[in-house]
Amino acid sequence: NVVVPNSFGISGFDPGKTGFFICLDFSKPMNTQSVEKGIKIEPVLKYSVQWISNRRLLLKTDTLYLVNPLLLNTDYKIQFGEDICAIDGKKMINRTHIEFRTGGFNIVDSKPKNNTIDYHPMKKTIEIFFNSPVDKSTVTDNSFVITPVLPGKIIFSDEKSNYVTYTANKCLPTSTQYDLFFKKDIKCVQGVNLSEEYNFVFFTAPLKVNDTWPKNNEKNISKAGDY
Repeated sequence: NVVVPNSFGISGFDPGKTGFFICLDFSKPMNTQSVEKGIKIEPVLKYSVQWISNRRLLLKTDTLYLVNPLLLNTDYKIQFGEDICAIDGKKMINRTHIEFRTGGFNIVDSKPKNNTIDYHPMKKTIEIFFNSPVDKSTVTDNSFVITPVLPGKIIFSDEKSNYVTYTANKCLPTSTQYDLFFKKDIKCVQGVNLSEEYNFVFFTAPLKVNDTWPKNNEKNISKAGDY
């Protein structure tokens, strides 16, 4: 009478990452090999396996896999084979399948963060992280808009297909508010549009003195040439 797993539930996306894991909690210690061989996921999904003791199974997957990645806006079904059993040899009686649906294409992180109020004006780069590989052809001056106008260029990473940067030609002016608009025209490589239009705001820090020598109120300063 092994209870149908899924008491722990299904995890969502972690901020800034595209990793996703499905957690199955069993009611007693399991024959791990029988579980790994007996689980079938439709549509086919690439995943790695991690056991916590022999009762909790994590199936880890990602939208960045090149073969059988986690697809967006997709219905998945986890089925359990008849040979799955506990370490005492008792088989699962109720093998009801588990179903879940993945979410859409989203922005999961940015640098600077939304509403940052003291972004260093010497920095030139804005970084954006999506939860799935982005279709580069859809990220343009029309779908990604910065106001006030900030001359620069969009750069795509060769290693991180879900990562986009915008590098300004010059250092940013101080005490300035910038609005970043990401329109729903932006798509991932699966052809899914952004779930919603995103608007990020950040402010560059005001002009100020960062450091001095001698320090304020410092005493017993050495004379010139005495080091």
